[in-house]
Amino acid sequence: MKRIKCYLCAKIWYVEDNELQNQKCCPYCASSIRKEVQPDNFDTLDKALYNAVMQYGKNIFTKPSALSSCVIATSPNLKTEMRVFSKILTNDYINDIMQVFDSDVQTTEAIISKIKQRCMNYDGLKEDWAEWICGNLLNTAMYVQGIDTSRLVADITDVSDIPGGVQNSIGRDSVQIQNIPDIHNDVQNDDKTSDNANQSPDVRSDTQTNAEENPQRKVLKSDKGGAKITWKLYDDGTLEFEGTDAMYNFDLQTKYPWYKSKDKIEKVVIREGITTIGSHSFREYKNLCEVILPDSLKRIGDWAFAESLNISELIIGKNVEVLGSDVFYHWTSSQAIFVQSQTIASLPDYEVRGYNYNSKAQVIRI
Repeated sequence: MKRIKCYLCAKIWYVEDNELQNQKCCPYCASSIRKEVQPDNFDTLDKALYNAVMQYGKNIFTKPSALSSCVIATSPNLKTEMRVFSKILTNDYINDIMQVFDSDVQTTEAIISKIKQRCMNYDGLKEDWAEWICGNLLNTAMYVQGIDTSRLVADITDVSDIPGGVQNSIGRDSVQIQNIPDIHNDVQNDDKTSDNANQSPDVRSDTQTNAEENPQRKVLKSDKGGAKITWKLYDDGTLEFEGTDAMYNFDLQTKYPWYKSKDKIEKVVIREGITTIGSHSFREYKNLCEVILPDSLKRIGDWAFAESLNISELIIGKNVEVLGSDVFYHWTSSQAIFVQSQTIASLPDYEVRGYNYNSKAQVIRI
């Protein structure tokens, strides 16, 4: 049970926990105790989807390209997230998706659960990805229904937290509040959006093709990385490649020139113009977490990212035509390979992972 105290008249009343969401006005002074909370930005996918529905109605979900354009126009940084979410914008899902905007909370949650199971059982998505997609859809539905776009602006206390319970709180309704809280600031700081739904499992926008420029960072080493390519290793752990055409190929005997520094490398950035990643270039990097590839890339050499197990995800661009063997050797199920290339997308999952069964990475076509 909840104890509610109106900020304006200081009167107190009690409601069961399941009735709290239905409280809209003070029963004594009739003042509104619920305030609308509209997102001040659309930096997460659920908010961007909500914005699209508010502009064009729920039928926009029947037009995936229009929905994607709306979301990306509002939030360009959500381009990759939107592509992943688009996996459920098909005829197999659309009827269920349309229902979530008109159903009560319990029915909506049941429909979302059904969609999640279908994602895993029929489309082969891992549970964390299915959870992320469905979490964003659920939050969007709650926003549209007004459930998570408003909040109570009253003093709410669980009766179990009051010494003596209800009996010990009787008679307090004559106490006047001297300092009414700043409701505007209080509402802005009360973000009820689910953190799990807001964050995709380490998906990064493919618009981030260049590393952020930091004028204070220093070049530790630099050299040739191909006939027309140079590489630079910075003191912040970033290894960058610039130039055109192909990187050099390496093997277990012919070490790449940055080999002795590989344990310092946390991020690899390959700039536009480079077409080929050389064999063994980034094999067994224990601290490498992030890799940014260019749209110009056409080929990834043998064993290029093998045994680099801290890369959470890697996006294979739309122009990649060839994957070498064992590119993702020993990758785990917590790692993801996003495939934009239509050529590569036609391959079976095990071939995308590198022509072997030793990689358990999840393959997601976007």
